[in-house]
Amino acid sequence: MYDIIAVRDEIILVECGDDMKNTKTCKMICKILYAVSVILAVAFVVSIIVDRYNYDNVLTSAPFYAAVLARTVEFLLPCVITLAAAVIMNKK
Repeated sequence: MYDIIAVRDEIILVECGDDMKNTKTCKMICKILYAVSVILAVAFVVSIIVDRYNYDNVLTSAPFYAAVLARTVEFLLPCVITLAAAVIMNKK
């Protein structure tokens, strides 16, 4: 049985057996996925702060919430996907 993990543009196949939870490989992959999820969440907050600082009502025709929505798709969607993959792998 294989688990498919999507990390940005790459797809990683991880072989999962019954003893997969006890292996060092699975634990390492779970830790990496959790770390990537946290990094994406922190990057989202930082990018929103920077965008708010650089946002100008006069020069920008789009409202600020449009920029927040774009950053949400850019950072939080991959964050949720990697977090879900880590939780699913941790349960197996």
